[in-house]
Amino acid sequence: MRRGMRTGALFGSAMVAVLMLAGCPPDDEENGDEGEAQTYDFEVEQNADTIRAANDLHVLIAGTGGSLSNPTITEDAPDCSNTPGNASVASSGNQIDVVWDSPCVDAFETVKIRVETLFPNLQVVGVVWTLNGDTLRP
Repeated sequence: MRRGMRTGALFGSAMVAVLMLAGCPPDDEENGDEGEAQTYDFEVEQNADTIRAANDLHVLIAGTGGSLSNPTITEDAPDCSNTPGNASVASSGNQIDVVWDSPCVDAFETVKIRVETLFPNLQVVGVVWTLNGDTLRP
């Protein structure tokens, strides 16, 4: 098992491997206290399929109070174009969804995401990579 990974987390009805992401708690002086919007950065590795590239990413985060907003890709996978419009990034409740125009996130490549939240103690509890909506499995 790769360092930093746990298996057995359920996300929807699919069994997925969860990579403990490099979340960076905000600097209190810069971002204020709980109740004020704060930024949080994550790095997500595509570890679901070693043959096919993914074009969808779904991340479930606990501790947000449903306050995720303004998600952005801060660093895309090498094969994904970093031009505006190549990916749709959205948040709803405790979930961030990224959909690229084409399959471009190969095995073991990473994507960095920044999101705003009202709560500082976030924990990624599920990551699902898909190809055209179909879950990629190891």
